[in-house]
Amino acid sequence: MSTSQNVLKRAAQGGSDFDLEHRLLMPDGSIKHLRDLARCLRDEAGNEEVVGAIMDITERRVTEEASGEAKPISPKRKESVTPAASVQSVIG
Repeated sequence: MSTSQNVLKRAAQGGSDFDLEHRLLMPDGSIKHLRDLARCLRDEAGNEEVVGAIMDITERRVTEEASGEAKPISPKRKESVTPAASVQSVIG
């Protein structure tokens, strides 16, 4: 299971806040760069609510890579691209 799948699964099970950038391999073979942010909030009664956003940052990452401003990707992550269908199966 990829890092992004582990983070999504942990969050779905009541895990902690997260801020994650990852890549998705789309069915047409293209790659999308995404940033996922989520925060787990609790009210006074202890009820939990997860509030978050998923942003498509593909254009930003392509621009950064073209200009040499992109953060280096570790060799392990360079090979890790999550198929879009896998993410759907983790979150339901």
